[in-house]
Amino acid sequence: MPALSYLVSVFYAAALVLGSPLIKAGQHDKPFAQDVAYQNLNARGGSIDTIFNAGAASKKPFYAIAHRVNDMDALLLALNDGANAIEMDLFAEITGWWASHDGPSKNGDTARDMFNAVARHRKGGKPITFVWLDIKNPDRCDPDDQTWRFCSIAALQDLVREILEPQGVRVLFGFYHTENGNAYRLIRDDLNSKEAINVDGRAAPLLEEFTVNGPADVRKRVLSYGDPNIGYLFGNCSEPGDAHLTCTQLRQAAASGAFGKTFGWTAAAGQTQYVEALLRVGVDGVIYGLGGADYDGSAAQAAKEIRNSLGKYSDRYYLAGKDDNPW
Repeated sequence: MPALSYLVSVFYAAALVLGSPLIKAGQHDKPFAQDVAYQNLNARGGSIDTIFNAGAASKKPFYAIAHRVNDMDALLLALNDGANAIEMDLFAEITGWWASHDGPSKNGDTARDMFNAVARHRKGGKPITFVWLDIKNPDRCDPDDQTWRFCSIAALQDLVREILEPQGVRVLFGFYHTENGNAYRLIRDDLNSKEAINVDGRAAPLLEEFTVNGPADVRKRVLSYGDPNIGYLFGNCSEPGDAHLTCTQLRQAAASGAFGKTFGWTAAAGQTQYVEALLRVGVDGVIYGLGGADYDGSAAQAAKEIRNSLGKYSDRYYLAGKDDNPW
């Protein structure tokens, strides 16, 4: 249907020219009445760069987070590519926890095996600062039912405390549209010094969510925002209000001071312009790799480009090392 495609293209271009925020599928258009970050930005005056520099007494650590590292081969590739943090999908099954996007029948190794491998690499000198657990079904098993506790969120927390944390690896518990469940509350109420909580979403709604439901400690609140293709609905970083655009949302979150860390996702090779835009607005890290697939050798170029981009902003950033505590 060429005519329809042409009309859609015209509409899209017009929206960009007029500055109208284009809304991502699945997100509702809620007025940004409490855009604290944006109001603070305007109140302090000046450019985005001015705001960033005013709040930075020294260089800040940056996290190059390898995407969908769900098996041993992917882990080794990511570490050899220079990743200093790992994003891992976690899936609860009747056999326990698996590092898998879709379940153990699809891909991945057991969570225990993966955690042991991460711990060995960290002990061997690799600068793995934290593992980001993208938990797909955190409420599948009831931690209060001893028959099923082994696949519950409590068992997963026990596992990271047994294997990862004694080696100095921090843990980020990620909840995506599951932050209203019992698993979220259990983790929130029992965070230790090596743990934090991530929720993906827009700055103002998440500020409200964290304010009402916790955690109260800002350092433990981690916001992420993005798209499998980081360039989709990226914006120009300076749109006003609640623009459903990646760079603007992350700018507002970083400027607000209401979140301990802000992370964007997912940058592939050849997308340095987006990574560098996020560096200019003060994000703390970027997930890189393949937006819709597990980590493989093709992600090496994206990792190299991130390091090159950091070099351009060496007055603001350095690549986080083993001794950096993100929360």
